[in-house]
Amino acid sequence: MNTQEAITTRRSVRGYTPEELTESELNTILNAAYSSPIAGARYKTMHLTVIQNKDVLQKISSFYKADMLFGAPALIIVSGQKDFDDTALFANAGCIIENIQISAWDIGLGSVFNWAAGKILPKNEVLVMELGIPDDFKPLCGVVIGHPAKEVSKRELKAVLETNYIR
Repeated sequence: MNTQEAITTRRSVRGYTPEELTESELNTILNAAYSSPIAGARYKTMHLTVIQNKDVLQKISSFYKADMLFGAPALIIVSGQKDFDDTALFANAGCIIENIQISAWDIGLGSVFNWAAGKILPKNEVLVMELGIPDDFKPLCGVVIGHPAKEVSKRELKAVLETNYIR
C-alpha cells in the first residue's frame, strides 16, 4: 500500500483479536512514531509508554469504566512534559498518533485514537506512576492497536472539511 492510499483509506477499528503484535509490527509502528515531526525538534518533551501486559490493560480498562480499549492487545500512551507549551505538546501528540495509525493500517493492523488516556487516566495518579510515566510528564492521549476482529473495509474518501480557496 502506498502512503496516500493508507492515509485516505484508514479507518478506526473498535474490535480486536487477542493476537499479540509481533516485534516486527511493533518496531514498524514505533519507527513511524519516532519519525513524527516535533515542534522545535524538542524530542525530550515527549514520551511513549507501550502497554502490552494483559493485566495492566485490564486495570486501565476497568478504571475507564467502559471498554475503551476494545479488547486490543496494545495501547500506546503519548505523554508530554508538564512545563512545556500545551499547544506544542498536543500538536506533537497528534503527529505521533497519526503516524502510528497510518503505519498500523499500512501493515494490516487496526487502531483507534484513545482520548481517555489524556482525559481519564491522569485522574488515577497511582496508575500513572505504575505505568512508569515520568513525574514531569502528563498523559495526553493514546492509541489502541491490534489485529481487527473482523475484516475492515477501506473507507471512501469524502471531502468533509469545509474548505475555502484563496488563489
